[in-house]
Amino acid sequence: MIKSLPSKTEWLQRLIKSGNHSGCLRVTHPEDHSITWELYFKGNTLHYATSRIGQKERLVCLWHYYIRDFTPPTSLFEVADYERITHWWQSKQLPFSQLKHLLFQFTEEALAQVLTIEKPIIEFLPDHQILSPMINFSWETILESANIRSQAWQQLSINSITPFNRLYLHPDKTCKFYQFWRQQKISKQHQIPRISFWLLNFAQKKCIYELAKERGILPLTFLEDFHELLQENIIDILPFSSNDNDSLNHQSQPSSIQTKKKSSSTPIVACIDDSRTVQRHIQKTLEFAGYKTLSLTDPTLCLTTLGRYQPVLILMDINMPQINGYELCQILQKSSKLREIPIIMLTGREGIIDRVRAKLIGVDHYLTKPCDPKELIEVIQSLAPQKSVNIPRQNMNKYTLIRN
Repeated sequence: MIKSLPSKTEWLQRLIKSGNHSGCLRVTHPEDHSITWELYFKGNTLHYATSRIGQKERLVCLWHYYIRDFTPPTSLFEVADYERITHWWQSKQLPFSQLKHLLFQFTEEALAQVLTIEKPIIEFLPDHQILSPMINFSWETILESANIRSQAWQQLSINSITPFNRLYLHPDKTCKFYQFWRQQKISKQHQIPRISFWLLNFAQKKCIYELAKERGILPLTFLEDFHELLQENIIDILPFSSNDNDSLNHQSQPSSIQTKKKSSSTPIVACIDDSRTVQRHIQKTLEFAGYKTLSLTDPTLCLTTLGRYQPVLILMDINMPQINGYELCQILQKSSKLREIPIIMLTGREGIIDRVRAKLIGVDHYLTKPCDPKELIEVIQSLAPQKSVNIPRQNMNKYTLIRN
Protein backbone atom coordinates (compact mmCIF):
# COMPACT_ATOMS: atom_id res chain seq x y z
CA MET A 1 0.00 0.00 0.00
CA ILE A 2 1.31 3.46 -0.93
CA LYS A 3 1.71 5.68 2.11
CA SER A 4 1.00 9.38 2.57
CA LEU A 5 0.81 10.31 -1.08
CA PRO A 6 -0.64 13.73 -1.95
CA SER A 7 -4.07 13.73 -3.56
CA LYS A 8 -2.60 15.07 -6.80
CA THR A 9 -1.09 11.62 -7.44
CA GLU A 10 -4.46 9.92 -7.56
CA TRP A 11 -4.07 9.43 -11.33
CA LEU A 12 -0.89 7.47 -10.67
CA GLN A 13 -2.41 5.41 -7.88
CA ARG A 14 -5.32 4.40 -10.08
CA LEU A 15 -2.95 3.30 -12.82
CA ILE A 16 -0.87 1.20 -10.43
CA LYS A 17 -3.90 -0.46 -8.84
CA SER A 18 -5.22 -1.52 -12.24
CA GLY A 19 -1.99 -3.45 -12.77
CA ASN A 20 -2.80 -4.29 -16.39
CA HIS A 21 -1.05 -1.54 -18.31
CA SER A 22 2.43 -1.29 -19.77
CA GLY A 23 4.15 1.39 -21.76
CA CYS A 24 5.18 4.96 -21.04
CA LEU A 25 3.57 7.76 -19.05
CA ARG A 26 4.59 11.13 -20.46
CA VAL A 27 4.12 13.82 -17.81
CA THR A 28 4.40 17.47 -18.89
CA HIS A 29 4.66 20.55 -16.69
CA PRO A 30 1.53 22.71 -17.27
CA GLU A 31 3.45 26.00 -16.98
CA ASP A 32 6.41 24.96 -19.13
CA HIS A 33 5.59 22.41 -21.81
CA SER A 34 9.27 21.88 -22.59
CA ILE A 35 9.67 20.08 -19.24
CA THR A 36 8.47 16.54 -19.79
CA TRP A 37 9.18 13.33 -17.90
CA GLU A 38 8.76 9.77 -19.11
CA LEU A 39 7.97 6.80 -16.84
CA TYR A 40 8.46 3.35 -18.38
CA PHE A 41 6.54 0.63 -16.60
CA LYS A 42 4.78 -2.72 -16.82
CA GLY A 43 1.94 -3.53 -14.46
CA ASN A 44 3.06 -3.08 -10.86
CA THR A 45 6.71 -2.47 -11.70
CA LEU A 46 8.57 0.61 -12.89
CA HIS A 47 11.53 0.05 -15.22
CA TYR A 48 12.97 3.53 -15.58
CA ALA A 49 12.10 7.23 -15.51
CA THR A 50 13.89 10.02 -17.33
CA SER A 51 13.51 13.55 -18.70
CA ARG A 52 13.00 14.56 -22.31
CA ILE A 53 15.04 17.77 -22.02
CA GLY A 54 18.39 18.38 -20.39
CA GLN A 55 19.26 14.70 -20.13
CA LYS A 56 22.96 15.38 -20.27
CA GLU A 57 22.91 18.06 -17.56
CA ARG A 58 20.67 15.97 -15.31
CA LEU A 59 22.41 12.62 -15.62
CA VAL A 60 25.95 14.01 -15.37
CA CYS A 61 24.95 15.73 -12.13
CA LEU A 62 23.38 12.62 -10.61
CA TRP A 63 26.10 10.30 -11.88
CA HIS A 64 28.88 12.34 -10.28
CA TYR A 65 26.99 12.45 -6.99
CA TYR A 66 26.08 8.76 -6.70
CA ILE A 67 29.01 7.08 -8.50
CA ARG A 68 32.19 8.96 -7.63
CA ASP A 69 34.66 6.17 -8.35
CA PHE A 70 34.82 6.68 -12.12
CA THR A 71 33.61 9.03 -14.80
CA PRO A 72 31.86 7.73 -17.94
CA PRO A 73 32.59 9.27 -21.36
CA THR A 74 30.67 12.46 -22.01
CA SER A 75 29.29 10.97 -25.22
CA LEU A 76 27.24 8.56 -23.09
CA PHE A 77 24.95 11.42 -22.13
CA GLU A 78 24.45 13.01 -25.52
CA VAL A 79 21.38 10.82 -25.90
CA ALA A 80 21.49 9.05 -22.56
CA ASP A 81 18.64 6.60 -22.78
CA TYR A 82 18.20 3.42 -20.76
CA GLU A 83 19.72 1.10 -23.36
CA ARG A 84 22.85 3.19 -23.80
CA ILE A 85 23.58 3.28 -20.06
CA THR A 86 22.98 -0.44 -19.49
CA HIS A 87 24.93 -1.54 -22.58
CA TRP A 88 27.89 0.65 -21.64
CA TRP A 89 27.80 -0.76 -18.11
CA GLN A 90 27.82 -4.33 -19.38
CA SER A 91 30.68 -3.66 -21.79
CA LYS A 92 32.83 -2.44 -18.89
CA GLN A 93 31.86 -5.51 -16.81
CA LEU A 94 30.98 -3.30 -13.86
CA PRO A 95 29.10 -4.65 -10.79
CA PHE A 96 25.40 -5.20 -11.42
CA SER A 97 24.59 -3.97 -7.91
CA GLN A 98 26.17 -0.62 -8.79
CA LEU A 99 24.07 -0.35 -11.94
CA LYS A 100 20.90 -1.16 -9.99
CA HIS A 101 21.73 1.53 -7.43
CA LEU A 102 22.38 4.11 -10.14
CA LEU A 103 19.20 3.39 -12.12
CA PHE A 104 17.16 3.46 -8.92
CA GLN A 105 18.53 6.90 -8.04
CA PHE A 106 17.96 8.22 -11.59
CA THR A 107 14.40 6.90 -11.54
CA GLU A 108 13.56 8.02 -8.01
CA GLU A 109 14.82 11.55 -8.69
CA ALA A 110 12.72 11.79 -11.86
CA LEU A 111 9.64 10.47 -10.09
CA ALA A 112 10.14 12.95 -7.24
CA GLN A 113 10.13 15.79 -9.75
CA VAL A 114 6.94 14.41 -11.31
CA LEU A 115 5.28 14.43 -7.88
CA THR A 116 6.04 18.13 -7.44
CA ILE A 117 3.97 19.10 -10.49
CA GLU A 118 0.53 20.49 -9.79
CA LYS A 119 -2.07 19.39 -12.35
CA PRO A 120 0.34 17.72 -14.76
CA ILE A 121 -0.49 17.05 -18.39
CA ILE A 122 -0.51 13.26 -18.74
CA GLU A 123 -0.23 11.17 -21.88
CA PHE A 124 -0.20 7.36 -21.94
CA LEU A 125 1.88 5.81 -24.74
CA PRO A 126 1.36 2.02 -24.78
CA ASP A 127 3.73 1.55 -27.74
CA HIS A 128 6.68 3.19 -25.97
CA GLN A 129 8.29 0.39 -23.97
CA ILE A 130 11.65 -0.87 -22.77
CA LEU A 131 11.67 -4.27 -24.44
CA SER A 132 14.30 -6.00 -22.29
CA PRO A 133 14.53 -4.20 -18.94
CA MET A 134 17.42 -5.32 -16.78
CA ILE A 135 15.87 -4.10 -13.54
CA ASN A 136 12.34 -3.73 -12.19
CA PHE A 137 11.40 -1.51 -9.27
CA SER A 138 8.31 -1.91 -7.13
CA TRP A 139 5.98 1.07 -7.50
CA GLU A 140 5.25 0.95 -3.78
CA THR A 141 8.88 1.11 -2.71
CA ILE A 142 10.07 3.78 -5.15
CA LEU A 143 6.99 5.99 -4.74
CA GLU A 144 7.39 6.09 -0.99
CA SER A 145 11.00 7.27 -1.18
CA ALA A 146 10.31 9.62 -4.11
CA ASN A 147 7.45 11.23 -2.21
CA ILE A 148 9.75 12.09 0.70
CA ARG A 149 12.16 13.79 -1.69
CA SER A 150 9.29 15.55 -3.46
CA GLN A 151 7.91 17.00 -0.22
CA ALA A 152 11.36 18.33 0.73
CA TRP A 153 11.54 20.05 -2.66
CA GLN A 154 8.08 21.60 -2.25
CA GLN A 155 8.94 22.93 1.20
CA LEU A 156 11.39 25.33 -0.41
CA SER A 157 8.34 27.38 -1.49
CA ILE A 158 10.03 28.73 -4.61
CA ASN A 159 7.19 28.94 -7.09
CA SER A 160 7.34 26.32 -9.86
CA ILE A 161 11.13 26.06 -9.78
CA THR A 162 12.65 22.92 -11.31
CA PRO A 163 16.25 21.67 -11.53
CA PHE A 164 16.17 22.64 -15.21
CA ASN A 165 15.74 26.34 -14.46
CA ARG A 166 18.77 28.46 -15.26
CA LEU A 167 20.00 30.94 -12.67
CA TYR A 168 21.36 34.37 -13.55
CA LEU A 169 22.91 37.13 -11.47
CA HIS A 170 22.40 40.48 -13.18
CA PRO A 171 25.40 42.85 -12.87
CA ASP A 172 23.16 45.39 -11.10
CA LYS A 173 22.55 42.86 -8.31
CA THR A 174 26.18 41.89 -7.72
CA CYS A 175 26.44 44.23 -4.71
CA LYS A 176 23.45 42.59 -2.99
CA PHE A 177 24.93 39.16 -3.70
CA TYR A 178 28.23 40.23 -2.16
CA GLN A 179 26.49 41.57 0.96
CA PHE A 180 24.67 38.26 1.35
CA TRP A 181 27.95 36.42 0.99
CA ARG A 182 29.70 38.58 3.59
CA GLN A 183 26.91 37.90 6.07
CA GLN A 184 27.71 34.19 5.67
CA LYS A 185 24.12 33.15 5.24
CA ILE A 186 25.14 30.21 3.06
CA SER A 187 25.31 26.94 5.02
CA LYS A 188 28.81 25.95 6.14
CA GLN A 189 28.04 22.24 6.17
CA HIS A 190 29.23 22.12 2.53
CA GLN A 191 32.49 23.38 1.12
CA ILE A 192 31.72 26.66 -0.66
CA PRO A 193 33.89 27.89 -3.57
CA ARG A 194 35.14 31.46 -3.78
CA ILE A 195 32.65 34.18 -4.65
CA SER A 196 34.34 34.68 -8.05
CA PHE A 197 33.41 31.10 -8.91
CA TRP A 198 29.71 31.83 -8.46
CA LEU A 199 29.81 35.17 -10.23
CA LEU A 200 31.20 33.37 -13.28
CA ASN A 201 28.74 30.46 -13.11
CA PHE A 202 25.68 32.67 -12.62
CA ALA A 203 26.81 34.89 -15.49
CA GLN A 204 26.85 31.79 -17.73
CA LYS A 205 23.20 31.05 -16.87
CA LYS A 206 23.78 27.43 -16.00
CA CYS A 207 20.87 25.28 -14.95
CA ILE A 208 20.54 24.04 -11.38
CA TYR A 209 21.67 20.54 -12.33
CA GLU A 210 24.92 22.01 -13.71
CA LEU A 211 25.47 24.24 -10.69
CA ALA A 212 24.87 21.36 -8.28
CA LYS A 213 27.30 19.19 -10.22
CA GLU A 214 29.99 21.89 -9.81
CA ARG A 215 29.57 21.52 -6.04
CA GLY A 216 29.23 17.74 -6.00
CA ILE A 217 25.81 17.99 -4.32
CA LEU A 218 22.18 17.37 -5.26
CA PRO A 219 19.99 20.19 -6.68
CA LEU A 220 17.89 20.24 -3.51
CA THR A 221 20.95 20.92 -1.33
CA PHE A 222 22.07 23.64 -3.72
CA LEU A 223 18.70 25.37 -3.50
CA GLU A 224 18.71 25.19 0.29
CA ASP A 225 21.97 27.16 0.31
CA PHE A 226 20.72 29.82 -2.12
CA HIS A 227 17.09 29.79 -0.97
CA GLU A 228 17.02 33.34 0.38
CA LEU A 229 18.74 34.82 -2.66
CA LEU A 230 16.12 33.24 -4.89
CA GLN A 231 13.17 34.28 -2.78
CA GLU A 232 14.38 37.89 -2.70
CA ASN A 233 14.90 37.83 -6.48
CA ILE A 234 18.57 38.66 -6.16
CA ILE A 235 19.22 35.68 -8.43
CA ASP A 236 16.91 35.54 -11.45
CA ILE A 237 15.18 32.27 -12.35
CA LEU A 238 15.10 31.64 -16.11
CA PRO A 239 13.55 28.82 -18.15
CA PHE A 240 15.86 26.07 -19.34
CA SER A 241 15.21 26.87 -22.98
CA SER A 242 16.18 30.54 -22.83
CA ASN A 243 19.92 30.84 -22.37
CA ASP A 244 20.50 34.39 -23.56
CA ASN A 245 18.63 37.42 -24.84
CA ASP A 246 20.32 37.66 -28.21
CA SER A 247 19.66 34.13 -29.46
CA LEU A 248 17.17 31.30 -29.36
CA ASN A 249 19.50 28.85 -27.61
CA HIS A 250 18.34 25.33 -26.75
CA GLN A 251 21.07 23.47 -24.88
CA SER A 252 18.64 20.59 -24.35
CA GLN A 253 19.18 19.40 -27.87
CA PRO A 254 22.19 19.67 -27.03
CA SER A 255 22.36 22.35 -29.70
CA SER A 256 21.95 26.04 -30.24
CA ILE A 257 19.64 28.28 -32.13
CA GLN A 258 22.08 31.03 -32.88
CA THR A 259 20.66 34.22 -34.35
CA LYS A 260 21.19 37.92 -34.19
CA LYS A 261 18.44 40.09 -32.74
CA LYS A 262 15.77 40.64 -35.34
CA SER A 263 12.13 41.52 -35.37
CA SER A 264 9.63 38.87 -34.35
CA SER A 265 8.31 38.83 -37.94
CA THR A 266 11.60 37.50 -39.32
CA PRO A 267 10.95 34.00 -40.74
CA ILE A 268 12.74 31.09 -39.07
CA VAL A 269 14.35 28.21 -40.96
CA ALA A 270 15.25 25.12 -38.91
CA CYS A 271 18.39 23.14 -39.71
CA ILE A 272 18.63 19.62 -38.27
CA ASP A 273 22.18 18.36 -38.75
CA ASP A 274 24.59 16.81 -36.25
CA SER A 275 27.57 18.59 -37.85
CA ARG A 276 28.30 21.90 -36.16
CA THR A 277 30.47 22.90 -39.15
CA VAL A 278 27.51 22.51 -41.48
CA GLN A 279 25.34 24.40 -39.00
CA ARG A 280 27.72 27.36 -39.03
CA HIS A 281 27.72 27.54 -42.84
CA ILE A 282 23.94 27.26 -43.02
CA GLN A 283 23.57 29.96 -40.38
CA LYS A 284 25.85 32.38 -42.24
CA THR A 285 24.03 31.82 -45.51
CA LEU A 286 20.52 32.15 -44.09
CA GLU A 287 21.25 35.14 -41.88
CA PHE A 288 22.90 36.92 -44.80
CA ALA A 289 19.66 36.28 -46.69
CA GLY A 290 17.54 37.69 -43.85
CA TYR A 291 16.32 34.53 -42.11
CA LYS A 292 16.72 33.43 -38.52
CA THR A 293 18.36 30.04 -38.06
CA LEU A 294 17.08 27.40 -35.68
CA SER A 295 20.08 25.04 -35.31
CA LEU A 296 19.33 21.58 -33.94
CA THR A 297 22.03 18.92 -33.70
CA ASP A 298 20.06 16.18 -31.93
CA PRO A 299 17.11 14.87 -33.97
CA THR A 300 15.76 12.89 -31.01
CA LEU A 301 15.05 16.07 -29.06
CA CYS A 302 13.91 18.51 -31.75
CA LEU A 303 10.13 18.04 -31.87
CA THR A 304 9.30 20.28 -28.91
CA THR A 305 11.54 23.04 -30.26
CA LEU A 306 10.06 22.83 -33.76
CA GLY A 307 6.55 22.95 -32.31
CA ARG A 308 7.39 26.01 -30.26
CA TYR A 309 9.04 28.10 -32.99
CA GLN A 310 7.06 26.86 -36.04
CA PRO A 311 9.76 27.45 -38.67
CA VAL A 312 8.69 28.26 -42.22
CA LEU A 313 10.89 25.45 -43.54
CA ILE A 314 13.09 22.60 -42.26
CA LEU A 315 16.52 21.66 -43.64
CA MET A 316 17.52 18.13 -42.70
CA ASP A 317 20.49 15.81 -43.12
CA ILE A 318 19.96 12.09 -43.77
CA ASN A 319 22.94 10.66 -41.87
CA MET A 320 22.33 11.36 -38.18
CA PRO A 321 22.75 9.18 -35.06
CA GLN A 322 19.79 7.56 -33.31
CA ILE A 323 17.21 8.80 -35.85
CA ASN A 324 18.08 9.32 -39.51
CA GLY A 325 16.47 11.90 -41.76
CA TYR A 326 13.99 9.46 -43.26
CA GLU A 327 12.69 8.36 -39.86
CA LEU A 328 12.46 11.94 -38.62
CA CYS A 329 10.46 12.97 -41.69
CA GLN A 330 7.96 10.22 -40.99
CA ILE A 331 7.61 11.43 -37.40
CA LEU A 332 7.06 15.01 -38.56
CA GLN A 333 4.37 13.86 -40.99
CA LYS A 334 2.38 12.45 -38.06
CA SER A 335 2.40 15.75 -36.15
CA SER A 336 -0.61 17.99 -36.71
CA LYS A 337 1.53 21.05 -35.89
CA LEU A 338 4.50 20.18 -38.09
CA ARG A 339 3.24 18.14 -41.05
CA GLU A 340 2.61 21.21 -43.23
CA ILE A 341 6.13 22.61 -42.86
CA PRO A 342 8.16 22.10 -46.10
CA ILE A 343 11.26 19.89 -45.77
CA ILE A 344 14.48 20.08 -47.77
CA MET A 345 16.90 17.17 -47.55
CA LEU A 346 20.38 18.71 -47.53
CA THR A 347 22.77 15.78 -47.70
CA GLY A 348 25.94 14.36 -49.20
CA ARG A 349 24.06 11.41 -50.73
CA GLU A 350 23.66 11.76 -54.49
CA GLY A 351 22.03 8.42 -55.40
CA ILE A 352 18.72 8.22 -57.23
CA ILE A 353 17.42 5.72 -54.66
CA ASP A 354 17.85 8.26 -51.86
CA ARG A 355 16.04 10.90 -53.90
CA VAL A 356 13.11 8.61 -54.63
CA ARG A 357 12.89 7.46 -51.03
CA ALA A 358 12.90 11.07 -49.81
CA LYS A 359 10.10 11.94 -52.23
CA LEU A 360 8.00 8.98 -51.10
CA ILE A 361 8.07 10.03 -47.46
CA GLY A 362 7.03 13.61 -48.16
CA VAL A 363 10.28 15.54 -48.65
CA ASP A 364 9.60 18.66 -50.72
CA HIS A 365 13.08 19.11 -52.20
CA TYR A 366 16.46 17.38 -52.26
CA LEU A 367 19.83 19.16 -52.42
CA THR A 368 23.26 17.55 -52.29
CA LYS A 369 26.16 19.12 -50.43
CA PRO A 370 28.05 21.16 -51.37
CA CYS A 371 25.33 23.28 -52.94
CA ASP A 372 25.09 26.81 -54.26
CA PRO A 373 23.82 29.21 -51.56
CA LYS A 374 21.78 31.06 -54.19
CA GLU A 375 20.07 27.81 -55.14
CA LEU A 376 19.31 27.03 -51.50
CA ILE A 377 17.72 30.43 -50.90
CA GLU A 378 15.73 30.23 -54.14
CA VAL A 379 14.35 26.82 -53.13
CA ILE A 380 13.43 28.12 -49.69
CA GLN A 381 11.60 31.07 -51.24
CA SER A 382 9.75 28.82 -53.68
CA LEU A 383 8.58 26.46 -50.91
CA ALA A 384 7.64 29.20 -48.42
CA PRO A 385 6.85 32.21 -50.66
CA GLN A 386 4.44 33.83 -48.20
CA LYS A 387 7.25 34.04 -45.63
CA SER A 388 10.13 34.98 -47.94
CA VAL A 389 12.38 37.98 -47.38
CA ASN A 390 14.15 40.43 -49.65
CA ILE A 391 17.62 39.04 -50.22
CA PRO A 392 20.72 41.10 -50.96
CA ARG A 393 22.18 39.17 -53.89
CA GLN A 394 25.61 40.75 -53.80
CA ASN A 395 28.41 38.79 -52.12
CA MET A 396 26.20 35.67 -51.82
CA ASN A 397 28.88 33.71 -53.67
CA LYS A 398 31.30 34.01 -50.78
CA TYR A 399 29.38 31.33 -48.87
CA THR A 400 29.70 27.69 -49.87
CA LEU A 401 27.72 24.96 -48.18
CA ILE A 402 30.22 22.20 -47.47
CA ARG A 403 29.79 18.47 -47.62
CA ASN A 404 29.72 16.86 -44.13
